[in-house]
Amino acid sequence: MQKIGIIGAGAWGTALAVACVRAGRDVTLWAFEQSVVDEINQAHENKTYLSGVKLDPGIHATTDMGEALNVDAVLMVCPAQHLRAICEQAKDHWKAGTPAVLCAKGVEKGTLRLM
Repeated sequence: MQKIGIIGAGAWGTALAVACVRAGRDVTLWAFEQSVVDEINQAHENKTYLSGVKLDPGIHATTDMGEALNVDAVLMVCPAQHLRAICEQAKDHWKAGTPAVLCAKGVEKGTLRLM
């Protein structure tokens, strides 16, 4: 599994992207905010969520779900309260047989369900 997609570019998702790149993987990091994508791709930093950590230029960020899911495995690292909606958005882009690792933490607001 060389190509890893990470859905969620908060502090946790960005930290996992760093770990995956250090492990020699190709990383595509999906973010909701275009400004976060621009920070990561241009300044190699996620000042919004992980300020002060220089990112490897090998981390590619995108707002394009299809691009983020054109990978060998996916880490789902979005906030718990957004996981269902993001999975709905992702379902049309998900390749059959692509494994997912649920890295979201917390409880879903409103239902109080665990991930």
